[in-house]
Amino acid sequence: MRRAVIGMLLTFCTLALFSLPAKAAPEPSYFEKSKVSTELQKPAISGTMEDGVCNWYDLCVWENQNLTGRMADFTYMDTTGHPDWSASTANGFIANNDESAINAHLFLNAYICTNTYQSGQCGQLIPGGYGNTAPTFANNSESHYWN
Repeated sequence: MRRAVIGMLLTFCTLALFSLPAKAAPEPSYFEKSKVSTELQKPAISGTMEDGVCNWYDLCVWENQNLTGRMADFTYMDTTGHPDWSASTANGFIANNDESAINAHLFLNAYICTNTYQSGQCGQLIPGGYGNTAPTFANNSESHYWN
């Protein structure tokens, strides 16, 4: 009797295990909607890191909505952020000319500010966050910092 009960329990558990539904495929990554590669790779190192490519760990800011138009990329290597976008040789055009952005950093928040030297009103862009700029910041941003 005891063996019969144990046998029935094993049979029941085996049937239950094999009848579980298959897992659904993961949802597409949000990176498919941007110019960031979906494959993990180290950012290309260039002299200034402001190389016109939205690498992993960059803050990338576009002059038009929906991540279109010219793009300025700011590296995570500058851990304090950038105090004055207009003073940037490669990215000066983006100061007060921004309408969308992506924070391609995996761990740090980017804070985009309306004045130079990380002052004025600062809006948070979470790691991996992207989209069109809120009206307060659209064409009105001049610096950023990481936190």
